[in-house]
Amino acid sequence: MKRDFAMERILNFQHVHLLIQHREFNQANKFLETLLLIEPSESLWYFFKLFIASENRRGQEIETWHKKITTLFPGTVEAKIAEALLPGKEISIAIKSLDQALTMDIHNPYIYYLLGNYFRMDGDYLNAIKCYQLCLAVDKEFLLVYPNRMHCFNQIGDFYSAFHDLQNILDKSLNINNTILEDQMMANLRQAKK
Repeated sequence: MKRDFAMERILNFQHVHLLIQHREFNQANKFLETLLLIEPSESLWYFFKLFIASENRRGQEIETWHKKITTLFPGTVEAKIAEALLPGKEISIAIKSLDQALTMDIHNPYIYYLLGNYFRMDGDYLNAIKCYQLCLAVDKEFLLVYPNRMHCFNQIGDFYSAFHDLQNILDKSLNINNTILEDQMMANLRQAKK
């Protein structure tokens, strides 16, 4: 029986993506280590390692994966994203790198998610929300969006939408830090009382 490597790659991608969306980063990293041994020329596995390091705010790991990606896969979408995630990068320059990545792959939800994060960090909550919505338009199960978009809705005073995102988080049983949710819920209650 002939192996279908394309189907295996798709299934591996889906598995890692699902683990990441549920913030099961340790499991995703273990699986990615195996994938990198099997397919060391697959840029996507390197990207996922970089993304996890970024989500965990591990500067040295980000720099390590950035170097590997930009050396092994120059000029790719993954390299453009790696440039954006490099610690110490100005937000405006990171956004430009992600915009360039977007011109190369408009169907990549991770780019929209990361753009949303940079706009959110810059206090541009409306553009952040727009990017998060585009991310969900590409991948309706991109669960990492909800806590960040909820924060943006809180910041602009749209507590109904923030509560809707909170409900999505709870309904989808996201494995996220409960203190973040509690802080957001308390912020909603304080704002509602004003």
